[in-house]
Amino acid sequence: MRKEWLSNVMRSLRLVNGSTPAEGRVEVLTESGEWGTVCDDNWGIADARVVCRELGYPDALEAVVNSASSPGEPRFGRGSGPIVLDGVYCSEEKTLLRHCSVTKEWGVNDCSHAEDAGVICKTKAVRMVDGGYPDEGRVEVFYGGTWGTICAHEWSIEDAHVFCRQLGHPLGARSIKTVPSVDTPVLLDGLQCNGSEASLSDCPSSGWANNENCNAESAQMAGVVCNVPSTVVELLSGSSSRDGIVRYREDTISGLICDQDWGEKEAAVICRQSGYAHGNSTKLVSLGSVSGKIFFRDYQCDGTETQLSDCPFTTRSITKCDSNQIAQVTCGPPKDYDIRFAGSKYSEQGRVEVFLAGRWGVITDGYVTYSTRNVICRQMGYAGYNSDYTFDRKSFPRGTLPILIENLGCIGDELRINDCYEIDVVDGQSSRTHEDEVAIICYPYGNRVYTSFDLI
Repeated sequence: MRKEWLSNVMRSLRLVNGSTPAEGRVEVLTESGEWGTVCDDNWGIADARVVCRELGYPDALEAVVNSASSPGEPRFGRGSGPIVLDGVYCSEEKTLLRHCSVTKEWGVNDCSHAEDAGVICKTKAVRMVDGGYPDEGRVEVFYGGTWGTICAHEWSIEDAHVFCRQLGHPLGARSIKTVPSVDTPVLLDGLQCNGSEASLSDCPSSGWANNENCNAESAQMAGVVCNVPSTVVELLSGSSSRDGIVRYREDTISGLICDQDWGEKEAAVICRQSGYAHGNSTKLVSLGSVSGKIFFRDYQCDGTETQLSDCPFTTRSITKCDSNQIAQVTCGPPKDYDIRFAGSKYSEQGRVEVFLAGRWGVITDGYVTYSTRNVICRQMGYAGYNSDYTFDRKSFPRGTLPILIENLGCIGDELRINDCYEIDVVDGQSSRTHEDEVAIICYPYGNRVYTSFDLI
C-alpha cells in the first residue's frame, strides 16, 4: 500500500550534474542535512513534471531512467549520499514532490546509485493554446508559478516574431491575431519588441502582471500564427494512402476543392506534391452532399508544377458545389526509387522510406549531407532541406521496414535519388541499424517568403 509522506520529511529539492540548471540528477535534502537521491523504479513523466514545477519550471521534457537491460553510468552520474526514495508515484495534479505517494518507507530501497533518477525540465516559458492548428493559438507566458495571457493592446508582428522564435520556430511569425479574453491572469501588457530579442522578457513592457489595458471582460488577448511546417495536401477516404479526396490547406484554412475542369494535369501535380511520380484524376469515392470549407476554383496547371500553389487559377463565384466536381486523385502505383516520409503528421517531414523491387523499405546512412537532403526534399516536391530547424533523427519514430539503401550520396543538383552518385542497395541485410535511418524536414514552397521575412 502506498503511504503519503509527511510534509516535514523533505525540506528541499535540487538538480545535480546537468549541463544546464534545468536538468540533472534529482536530489532531496534529509532532516539530517544530507542530500540523497531518488531510485528510478517506476519513475515517469508525471513524477518529473512535479519536480520541474516545484523548481519553478513550466513542465518536464523527460523523466531520465537508467535501463536495467544495459546497466552503466547514469546520464547525470551517481550520487554519493543515501538513496532516500524508491517507488515514487505522483499524480498529475500534485505540485510538490513531498505530496506524492511512495511504495516504500523513507530511506528503504532495493536500488543502487546506478539507478539514480533524473529529469530534464522545460525552460521555454511560452506556449500556444486553443488553436485550430499546431502553428496557431492564444499566446501564453509562464511567470510567478502560473500561466497567463498577453494583452493584445499594442501587440505587433515584431512581438510575435520574438514569441515564435522563443517557442522554437526560427522563421518567426506569419501573422498576428486577437482572441477573446479567458479566465486566466493577464501577465504582460504594452509589449514593444523590435523583433530581434531572444525572448519576450527582453522586450520593453508595462512589467510583469501590470496589466493597464486588459482589465475589462471584453478585452482581447494576443494570438499568433507561427511559421512552422504545415500539411499542404492530404488524401482522404480513399482505398489506400495514395488515393482519395484532395484536402488542401492554404495558410491556416483547410478545405475541399470544387473544380469543374479538374483533370489529369492537376492530379499529376497533387501526386507529385504527395511524393508520387505520377497520378490521374480517377474518382474512387462516391460523395453525397458536401459541406464545410470549399475552395471554388478553376485550376489551369500544365502538369509540370511542383505543387498546387504554383498553378494559376480563377476563383468561381458560385456558392454550391456538385459533388462530382470535388477534386480527387489516384496516385502511383509506386515505382523504383519513389520515396515517402513517415512518422510525422506533417507532409514535409519524417523518416525517409524508399520503394524498390516491389516493396517499401528504409534508407540508412551514418551522415547525410546537406546536398543529399536537398535532393530528397526536391524529389518530394518541396523547395529544399530546411536547415533552420534543429532536430535529430530520433525526433521521428524508428521504422520496422527492411533496410533497402544503406548509404546515399548526392552532389545536390540531381532531380531524384536514383541519379545520385552513391547508392548502396542492400536486400534487407545491412551492417547499419534502424537508429541510422535518414530523417528530414523540408521547406514547403509556401513557407519560404513572407512579407515581413526581413524582420526576423
